[in-house]
Amino acid sequence: MRNELWTALLLVAACGPSEPPEPAPVEPTEVGEAPEAPEAPEPDEPAPESAGTAPASADEATRPTPGTLRFVVVTDGPELLGSEARGLDAIAAGLGEGRELTRETATSDERAWVDAVRRGEPELPTTWATSETVVVFHVGAPRELRSGRRVTGGVRGTYVVRPPAREPLLQEVGGETERMQVDAEHTLPWIGAVIAAARGDER
Repeated sequence: MRNELWTALLLVAACGPSEPPEPAPVEPTEVGEAPEAPEAPEPDEPAPESAGTAPASADEATRPTPGTLRFVVVTDGPELLGSEARGLDAIAAGLGEGRELTRETATSDERAWVDAVRRGEPELPTTWATSETVVVFHVGAPRELRSGRRVTGGVRGTYVVRPPAREPLLQEVGGETERMQVDAEHTLPWIGAVIAAARGDER
């Protein structure tokens, strides 16, 4: 029994105590360091506008519209006489054939243009910018005869303008003795020139 005990002790001494397994290495981390967040994608740049969707410029918005004619009547009197109104109706009908006609009594800006064009300093009224052709008739104030009857004061001036030009393409300044004619076939020769210019027969 004692021999077996000594033999066991010698074996233990020869082998030595068993060593515990080494722990797996752990990589150190810095205290308080948070993991990096993924970078946010950059916003896409807006695509450039194509030529077809680009906004119209101010010049394009006020460009004259083909086939449009503005017929403006400047009067020195409070109202037109019946013969004057009928004569202007006949002229407007001739000018408006095949065109989009706008007829109006002159505004203060248009009346000022008539005065300025005689001084050689005309400024184009803004209402004319979109019209291809503008025809202006300046009718004088009616005259009263001794009998009390009123007669036309005549056409003092006629102007044809092609915007954006400020100067008239055609200008006829008549005297007080010229008369409006009721029948369009017997109108004064310069009225025929106005109609031809308004229709584009003269450039």
